[in-house]
Amino acid sequence: MAGDIEVRVQAMRYEAEDVLSVELVPTQGQTLPSFEPGAHIDLHLTANLARSYSLLSDPEAAASHYQIGIFHDPATRGGSRFVHLNLRPGQLVRITGPRNNFRLVEAASHSIFIAGGIGITPFLAMAQRLNKLSRPWTLYYAARTRAKAAFLDRLLKLAANGLGVVEIGRAH
Repeated sequence: MAGDIEVRVQAMRYEAEDVLSVELVPTQGQTLPSFEPGAHIDLHLTANLARSYSLLSDPEAAASHYQIGIFHDPATRGGSRFVHLNLRPGQLVRITGPRNNFRLVEAASHSIFIAGGIGITPFLAMAQRLNKLSRPWTLYYAARTRAKAAFLDRLLKLAANGLGVVEIGRAH
């Protein structure tokens, strides 16, 4: 696949019930392309299976690794099932370079985000960026249960500097 990038699965981590984060690193001493908060990559899992995932890692660390979050929906036969059941650290996979159709407006006087479930992933990179710019933000995050609220500890740490506010609600 022309233009694809080969990466290695460096680590996989349990983030919440049915949610794993996957850390991808470049191979052969390469670096990864930079990205802006809100960007996503396509993860090519097999010859006929590719899925898009938002990058949740710090954009300033992009050259060394990307991190994505993947919810395992037991009813799906697609990418999330493949990742949870088959992907393991050490494996090589191919990705597309980052694309961004969900840009952060960095000049906003106050950013307000609304997310549910795994839809939280792009807001992690956005909150990190706003913290670095000393811009205030508020995140409204809905999850079915607290156990399913992925990346919650990380979000609360991002908000601990006084710039961010995280409001947690229950999705029905």
